[in-house]
Amino acid sequence: MRIVVFLFIFLVSGLRAENDLQFSGFGTLGVVNVNSDVYGYRQDISQEDGSFDGELELSSTSILGLQLDYAASTSFDLVYQAVYRNQNEITLDTVSSLAFIRYSPSPTWSYRLGRTPLDLFLLTEFRDVGFAYTWAHTPTEVYGLVPYRYLDGGDVSFNTNFNQMAFRAKLFMGISESDFSGYKTPEAVKLDDILGLSFSLESFNWSLQTRFSKVKVVDDVQSTRDINTALYAMTQNVPGFDFIWPGAESLISLMTIENAEVKYFSFGGRYETENWDFMGEFSLVRSDREVIPDLQGGYASIIYHTNEHSFYGIYALTNSDNFNIDELGISTGALSMVPGGMEVYYAVDAQMNFYASNQTTTSLGWRWNFSDSIALKLQWDHTQVDEKGGTLWQNKSFINTPERSINSIFTNLSFIF
Repeated sequence: MRIVVFLFIFLVSGLRAENDLQFSGFGTLGVVNVNSDVYGYRQDISQEDGSFDGELELSSTSILGLQLDYAASTSFDLVYQAVYRNQNEITLDTVSSLAFIRYSPSPTWSYRLGRTPLDLFLLTEFRDVGFAYTWAHTPTEVYGLVPYRYLDGGDVSFNTNFNQMAFRAKLFMGISESDFSGYKTPEAVKLDDILGLSFSLESFNWSLQTRFSKVKVVDDVQSTRDINTALYAMTQNVPGFDFIWPGAESLISLMTIENAEVKYFSFGGRYETENWDFMGEFSLVRSDREVIPDLQGGYASIIYHTNEHSFYGIYALTNSDNFNIDELGISTGALSMVPGGMEVYYAVDAQMNFYASNQTTTSLGWRWNFSDSIALKLQWDHTQVDEKGGTLWQNKSFINTPERSINSIFTNLSFIF
């Protein structure tokens, strides 16, 4: 909804530079080194490139954000945020993460209209603000699976306090869009009819949050249409193709994501003591299409704070069912004699397993707050990727999807201003 961004820029440009207009920013200058020449690290599955073995990659983890806040009155305020995070295409629309008008008639009710954060995670409101969390990066096993960051629409929040606890409920609806990068060029996937609910309960040292949302996928990506077209042409033009590839026509309908309904559920929480933080998050993705299998992701983290230093560990995982193309009974020997046959075979295998992520990651890290606005972070990730389970990584070859043990080193300098 590009009109949301342009309208908001127009409104902000007409404001007077008074004390009610505040400018702030944040960023992360990061370097990552990965010891794999098959799988390259990326923050989420929207990124086209990745950091592979021998490459000291800056773009994969570096972020710069700028934000304008304007308090028009005690009830109205406007927020605009632009973020660079190695998007595949840099435009006003892709860098505009937030652009909303908020109306808060009372401490109990709040309404936002425009481009707001898509409320899916424990760290939704500051997912890109590295200084706001201890780790060098958010666990990709949860945050990398869903690349959508914004909602073009609106939300309404209800807030109340009781028994020294704060309760918040939010209803949100709208549309969104994000790139998905697989074995070909990135392709935008649009979501429509987004409807979601989130609830949180907080006390002075703990919080619990849960979220549920459902969406409709607007259309197939071009790569899926190309594969389906090629496979259908073979069913019509290759004599005896039903014997070479049994059930090929029914497979075409399985691969489409047009009008697919996808549901997302998450639960997370945090508990703090004097020196220790315990936090975790679990997510579940379900759909009515076989090409998007049930997908679970989660992590648990322990953090120890001492003066300006924090030491932490994270255990994270993803789990889903793989599509086994060998169970279709395809005669690969005969298919290899069909022009383009094996290319379609590998493309179908890759497409049906694109969303099937299976891996575990153990992380150890250290953070040093050497000033009130700058923090140095160092983190080691050890990831075990199952065969055909490397969805979260960028792969140079969609045919070669082996099991791998990967070590990644992250060095970040996060700051706010």
